[in-house]
Amino acid sequence: MAAPAPHGVPSSPEAGSIPPALAEPLRNDLEEVADEVVEAILKHVPEYAGPSTPKLRSVAVEALTLLGDSPVSPEAVHDCAHAARWPVPRQVAVIALATSTDLREETWPLTASDVLVDMESRPPRMLVPDPHNQSHSAGRAFALSLRDRPAAVGPTVSVTQAARSLLWATRALGLMGRGILPRQGVVRCVDHLSTLLLHSDEPLLGELRSHVLAPLDTVSAGQRSRHAETLLAWLLSGSNVPDVAARLHLHPQTVRYRLRRLRQLFGDALDEPDSRLDLILALRAESLREPDSSGQ
Repeated sequence: MAAPAPHGVPSSPEAGSIPPALAEPLRNDLEEVADEVVEAILKHVPEYAGPSTPKLRSVAVEALTLLGDSPVSPEAVHDCAHAARWPVPRQVAVIALATSTDLREETWPLTASDVLVDMESRPPRMLVPDPHNQSHSAGRAFALSLRDRPAAVGPTVSVTQAARSLLWATRALGLMGRGILPRQGVVRCVDHLSTLLLHSDEPLLGELRSHVLAPLDTVSAGQRSRHAETLLAWLLSGSNVPDVAARLHLHPQTVRYRLRRLRQLFGDALDEPDSRLDLILALRAESLREPDSSGQ
């Protein structure tokens, strides 16, 4: 079973776990539920919140990103956009923002008029239209506009799939908080897809790491770190010793010594393609572990 998504964002059912005969009816039911939720949210917005107010724009973001992987119909999108006086874009990206204890509006991000912002949800979020065509989420100016608030930019998706962009942005934000991704600044999911994939099922990742790297359990913590670093560099370099030495700033003879020891520990697994792939995944996960992690 997949690990639950951070910050209470629901994850989709595990791939292959739903019989094909039920998959399409279930998808239709989810779409109907998503549309009903959007309609209910818009219906219960206080009457004093006029169509151009920040409240309605915030509600529009909430409605479009509420149901995890469940899509929202084009009709529901149109209703949200109409209520918020927001031109419907072809594509969007959702930006998940770190929660702050300072709730004053003066601390909120500075945004363009076509960016929808919801600072009341958890995590706070921004819905950016057509991110590939504009500079809303790029460059130093954007980072400054967030007022030093860490943020994760989700993948670009169709507007009906905004919740999926939020799902991955939220997961990236969680990895930022753990130090697996950079804690500060703006992290873009598209720049860290392999890390997000590795950590999409944490228990399974732990099993892979424990099983594949079991030979390293026989060495000291210091040796484990050095051997793991050397082995990953060797695998990624195509078994090129001079390249490993250059990457790690070591003498080639030191690399050869470590590789002889690694041969003793891992044996033929270092030459088998499937085992090498497992080793790369496990060692990559090992290198990304939280700075304060200890033990296995």
